[in-house]
Amino acid sequence: MGMILVLLGGLLILVGFMVFVVGTASLGSSTTLDSLKTYLEEFAALAGTGFFLAPIGWALHQISLHRRRGQ
Repeated sequence: MGMILVLLGGLLILVGFMVFVVGTASLGSSTTLDSLKTYLEEFAALAGTGFFLAPIGWALHQISLHRRRGQ
């Protein structure tokens, strides 16, 4: 279960950074900063969720490893 959360968190971080790259690349072609603001909000939501899930998943994975060794 923990490794699935780590993988999901990493995937969200990756997608968040890809959204950020697309947003900054489109900055030259757009005349307003509203589109960049939207991309930055999406980046913050995706990457923030990923940075939240990954350590929790790692901790759950470590807990499950220690429980298996104790039995």
